Amino acid sequence: MKRISYILLLFLTFNAFQAKSQTYYPLVRDSVHWFVAVDNQIFGPGTYGSIFEYYSIGDTTVSSTLYKKVYKRDIESVNSNYLPPYQPMSSYSLFALLREDTANKKVYSITLQNNPFNFNCAINQEELLYDFNLNVGDTVNNCTQLTGHPCPEVNLIFPSTTYFGYNTKLYRVGCLVGATDYYEGIGSWDGLLEDENFVTATVLRGYCRGADIDCGLTTGVSINSFNNSFSVFPNPTKGVVQIHSSGIIENPTQITISDISGKIIKRSFLGKNKLIDLSNLKKGVYFLRIGSKKSILHFSKIIKL
Repeated sequence: MKRISYILLLFLTFNAFQAKSQTYYPLVRDSVHWFVAVDNQIFGPGTYGSIFEYYSIGDTTVSSTLYKKVYKRDIESVNSNYLPPYQPMSSYSLFALLREDTANKKVYSITLQNNPFNFNCAINQEELLYDFNLNVGDTVNNCTQLTGHPCPEVNLIFPSTTYFGYNTKLYRVGCLVGATDYYEGIGSWDGLLEDENFVTATVLRGYCRGADIDCGLTTGVSINSFNNSFSVFPNPTKGVVQIHSSGIIENPTQITISDISGKIIKRSFLGKNKLIDLSNLKKGVYFLRIGSKKSILHFSKIIKL
């Protein structure tokens, strides 16, 4: 009896792993940020000269085909370590369009501007950007793979791994020395639209889904003014949340509730205790911000059941 139970447990565990490993993680979606650092080519690996951001938001149609818009802008790290928090150094410009064939696990792109870190993907022409339907031994033939790569084959696949806090599937391409990785639903170790090459000028320094502030992006506000004097409960909630402050509240102090795209859907002012009614909102994730134009006193994620 014990042997049967043990065999059954192994069978269920194997099938659970198989089901997990077969989950496909879409790459093309709204409100996603990629932070790509540029190697300064002077001080060696891990030292960077600049950093920029890709941001996907909104749709457009080209020849009756639906694409997601991808914008680009220069940013800088507030702490000078090329990690969040970031502040923008330029305005967004439309850089590329993405679409995804989820049935065949393929991502296509139309690059609209010259990319100095990708010489293979043509401008204003659809190209295969990623193919997540490969097996070990298959040759990578998407446009981000440099022509003449000495080892263009997939040599290793991890069915489930965590990258920047997100569960994904990892493909390792190239030789044992100097291999490059790309991640289902995220992109390449080298960036999003950059050449996948073991000798690279770029590296994906951060990846985040959500509103700007949730991903460490600021717009000139003071990031040092966060404090722990606020409590928000219950969270998750089915309707009303209560905000309580144990400290002194500056006036006027504003509360905003935004969705994952950053759109503000509720706005009010804070008192010592404040009730916020979310019962008319759809189930999902929202972001609560307390502060003024010059400072952020509190920021938290709220789950609406």
